[in-house]
Amino acid sequence: MKPKNNAVILDKKMKKEKDTNTGGRRYNKGKLRYELISGIALEEIAKVYTAGAEKYTDYAEDGSITYDGSNNWRKGLKWMDCIASAKRHIEKFVNGTDVDEETSTLHLANACWNLMSILDFYKTYPQGDDRIKRFVNNYKIGLDIDEVLADWVTAWMERFNIKAQPESWYFDREIMARFEEMKKNGELDKFYLGLKPLIKPSDLPFEPHCYITSRPVSTEITQKWLDMHNFPAVPVYTVDLRKSKAEVAKEAGINVFIDDSYSNFLNLNREGILTYLFDRKHNERFDVGHLRISSLKDLPIIKV
Repeated sequence: MKPKNNAVILDKKMKKEKDTNTGGRRYNKGKLRYELISGIALEEIAKVYTAGAEKYTDYAEDGSITYDGSNNWRKGLKWMDCIASAKRHIEKFVNGTDVDEETSTLHLANACWNLMSILDFYKTYPQGDDRIKRFVNNYKIGLDIDEVLADWVTAWMERFNIKAQPESWYFDREIMARFEEMKKNGELDKFYLGLKPLIKPSDLPFEPHCYITSRPVSTEITQKWLDMHNFPAVPVYTVDLRKSKAEVAKEAGINVFIDDSYSNFLNLNREGILTYLFDRKHNERFDVGHLRISSLKDLPIIKV
C-alpha cells in the first residue's frame, strides 16, 4: 500500500478545522496584504517623514507654530527632483555611507521616501511629471474635440450674447437647460455642425487613434462635423456629460490624450492615461507644468 503524503493529510485536517469553525467568516482572497510590508523598513521611512515635518515647520519666538510643515510635501514636488534626490541617497549608500548627516536618517530610507512621494503624485500631483516625453509616432493618441479641434466657446458666447471671456469651463449656469431647449427646438445638431475648426487637418502632426468627446449630440453628428472639415476618419466615442472619459480611454487602448478641461486632465492622469492640457483661456490659471500645450505640434513625437 502506498503511504499517504503528510502534506495532503495536513491539508485535509486544516480544511476540516476550517469547515467546523463556528466563528465569523472572512474572505480575504485577492485583497492587499499590508501585513507583509516590513515594519522595520516602515519605521526607518517614518523617521524621514518625521524629520521632514520638523525641518519645514516654522516657529515664532514664543515657540508657537507659524507654519506646520507636516504635510509640506503634499503640495507637490517635481517628479525628477525626487528622482535626483533618490539617486544621490543611493549613491551615498553604494559608496559606504549609511546615515544622512543632516537628518540622522538612513540614506536608503530617504531614497524610499522620494520614490513613495512619486507613487503618491501619480494620483495627487500629475502636473509635477517633468520626465522628458519622447513618443514614437505609433503611439495611440486620443483627442478631445470641443476647444481642441472645434471653437465651441466662441460660438456659445455669440449665440447667448455672453460678453465676458470665460475664465472657467463652467461659465454658464444655464448650459444644461439651454441644451435641452435647443434639442427640443431641433437646433442643437445644427449648432454643433456649424462650429468653426480651431486648426486645419494639415496641422495634425500625427494620426489620432480616436476622438473622445462629451457632447449632448449623437456620435453621428460629431462624425459628420469631422468629415465636413476633413479630419481623420478614426473612431468617435461619445461620453455622457456627467461621466468620466477614463474608462472609454482605457477601452480604446490610447497611451496619450489631449483635453482642454482641467477636471478631465486630472481624472485621466489619475487613471494612468497621460493627458496634456490644451491651452485655452478658461484653463490658463492652472499650473500643470510641461503638460500644457498650445499646439498639437508641441507633443514630443519622434518619427521612426
